[in-house]
Amino acid sequence: MSFNKVDMKYILLLPPLYISYDFLPLWFIYLYTFGILLLTVFKIPKIIAYINFVNVYFIFQTVAKSIIPETMVPILVIFLFSRIIINKHEEEFEIYPVFMWIGCFSLFSSSFYYLSYAFFSLFIIFIAIDENSSLSFRSLLKNLWGHRKQLLSITLVTILLFFFFPRFHSFLPAANINRQGKVGYSKTVNNSTISELLQSTQIAFYAKLPEKLPPEQLYWRGRVHTYNDGYNWSNRKLPDTKPIRINKGQKVISYDLKYEQDFDGDIILLDSPTRAKAKGLGLYSIGQTFEYRSYIKKKKASITAEAILNKKYKTELTLEQKSFYIQTPKFTPKELREILEKIDSTKPETVIEKFRTMILSEGYTYTLSPGLLPSLAKFIQAKKGYCSHFSSLLGLVLRKKGIPTRLVSGFQGGRFNDIGQFYEINSNDAHVWVEYFDKGLWNRVDPTGFVAPNRVRLGGNQDALGSQIEQGKANKLMRGYYRAKLFFETLNYRLSALIDSYDRGKQREISKNIKITLTNFFIIGFGLIAILLGLYYYFSNRNKVTAPHPADIYLEELLKILKPPSINIKDYKTISALKEVISDYSHQHELQEFIKLYQVSRYSNLASLDLLKKQLIAIKNLNPKK
Repeated sequence: MSFNKVDMKYILLLPPLYISYDFLPLWFIYLYTFGILLLTVFKIPKIIAYINFVNVYFIFQTVAKSIIPETMVPILVIFLFSRIIINKHEEEFEIYPVFMWIGCFSLFSSSFYYLSYAFFSLFIIFIAIDENSSLSFRSLLKNLWGHRKQLLSITLVTILLFFFFPRFHSFLPAANINRQGKVGYSKTVNNSTISELLQSTQIAFYAKLPEKLPPEQLYWRGRVHTYNDGYNWSNRKLPDTKPIRINKGQKVISYDLKYEQDFDGDIILLDSPTRAKAKGLGLYSIGQTFEYRSYIKKKKASITAEAILNKKYKTELTLEQKSFYIQTPKFTPKELREILEKIDSTKPETVIEKFRTMILSEGYTYTLSPGLLPSLAKFIQAKKGYCSHFSSLLGLVLRKKGIPTRLVSGFQGGRFNDIGQFYEINSNDAHVWVEYFDKGLWNRVDPTGFVAPNRVRLGGNQDALGSQIEQGKANKLMRGYYRAKLFFETLNYRLSALIDSYDRGKQREISKNIKITLTNFFIIGFGLIAILLGLYYYFSNRNKVTAPHPADIYLEELLKILKPPSINIKDYKTISALKEVISDYSHQHELQEFIKLYQVSRYSNLASLDLLKKQLIAIKNLNPKK
């Protein structure tokens, strides 16, 4: 089975969509995919390829017009594929995708899904460059063999680039930066300016644990917030406290983390962490709050850590330290005063239970689209919000009751992959919860679980299919799909871990083993790449013969029939020269018609070649004479 070449080119609209999927709104993805399906059924003008450039608008809009490498790669892909689709490339244009794919493969992505799709798209590019092929298995193999030198060169240069390219700290800015209004980790708790949080399935990090944990233990600790303005929370310098005494005899688990996002110096660890280490990051801990930070920011970080689940750690707060944790603004809005009157207790457990009863009885709901709630009073009036709204309200209630309180931002949840034995935590799992001090212990309470227990039980991604399978409610087809998904996610995780573990430290280690400096290591690598590209250019252009245009072949046949004094096609390429030659021959009408068809076929429309061939046969049968 094969497809017409013109129709096949519209399939090339898919890669720009795939590569920039995270930048696009969901409604546009659905509309775009539907449009592609229509293009494969109906014959649409090629100018429709310009719809690709709509992606550029969404990309720059999402990253606040930041021009960074990971932004420019999908934009480059959009321009490349659009140009191929509208068929305006020249012979030398085929070198462009070579360098574009080298850049993508070796520098910008370690995703199994992305690389698989990119290699497939590269094959389609080589086929698209050939104007006379169709999309079938036989022609695919033929074209790949025909471009074997390019494919081999790309593979070798990609390997060399990956191996020798310098890994500078923060050389490539992260496209996975936190964006205001999008679900994800934040270093502050900002409730005033965001009206809606957009879902994002971007992977935040992988966690390889020795066992599967229940949801109530899947709290990933990030930053502790101790200062509030009556609604929003942030971090400030902590007062000195006495050394923390950790209860002995509790189980310590060791685990590995593989970050896929940049947390701007914050280290996200399983609550409660006791130790963490990572090469080249310069980790340090804040013992009073069990936070970890790094001196060096790095997106693709790998960390080994230890934690004690449900750890109870004792400390003592002086009156001055206690006042630090019960700080609130002097002004208390009327709506908050009414809540405090309903909760007539100062005992932490009683306050929390009455708070829970109140928000349930008064119909508070969990939503990512509460609308703009610029103040605490507006939230209490609206009675709807997301995790940071409920945590902020409970934190203020506890502080107003004289109970030391702080907020913690991080992640909660994660999807366990039983094939690879790891957790996948994405941006949707970003979360905020509360810690209160009672009887010498800091205790965790998550008010989001009061109004949205499924948010805690299933995580931020709400993996309904995984939950149905665990409960035995999924059919065989759904179970098969889910297992296949887990298998490919395992490949993605392991490939990412393998590629990203090759960092500057690994390059320095290799250079020491072969007894050269790191600078010479880089020089040798780029020298090998230069030699390889030089050899490719030399052998590609040696004895290179440009194939004649099909219309010129028919013109040569005509000249052989007419037998002018000197048969040299270069002498008759102008239309005026051709007309002068045929003016002395009989059957002028047929010869003039041949010239018209030659003009169309040679300079405008290849579809006229069949008519040109038929006209040549007719002239041959007539055998024109001078």
